[in-house]
Amino acid sequence: MFNFFKSKDQRVREHFADFNASFTTEQKAAVVGSLVLISKCDNHIADQEVKVIESVMQILDIEPDNYQLNRLPELGFEYLFKVLNSLDRNQKEWYVITVHNMIAADGKIEDVEAHYALKFCEKMGISEEEYISIVKRTSAIFNHLMG
Repeated sequence: MFNFFKSKDQRVREHFADFNASFTTEQKAAVVGSLVLISKCDNHIADQEVKVIESVMQILDIEPDNYQLNRLPELGFEYLFKVLNSLDRNQKEWYVITVHNMIAADGKIEDVEAHYALKFCEKMGISEEEYISIVKRTSAIFNHLMG
């Protein structure tokens, strides 16, 4: 889903300027950091997962050397969850779709990946039922738009 952003660096930044401006730097770092943690939970980061993370970093306009991003390990999980929980409702739904796309990027969703994704979402106030509903609704929209 995110692959088409890769070659359009400046246009992507311009297109998503308002969207990424709605996130604080801490929120951007928490989103990216959580994606990295979820991608590593099965002890293997697939190339497709890396591509999703890179695309999210481009959409959010956050660099790998970002100070907030690099501080996450020392600040711990409670801090990470607190920041993720500060996302507004639309951002949380976007996060669910993004996490789901990442764990499905390599063509198979491992149980451990699904478990971690659901735990992160649960910490943000999104139940498993809500997660499934968001994914199904988004999938139905994409299917309708794609014909």
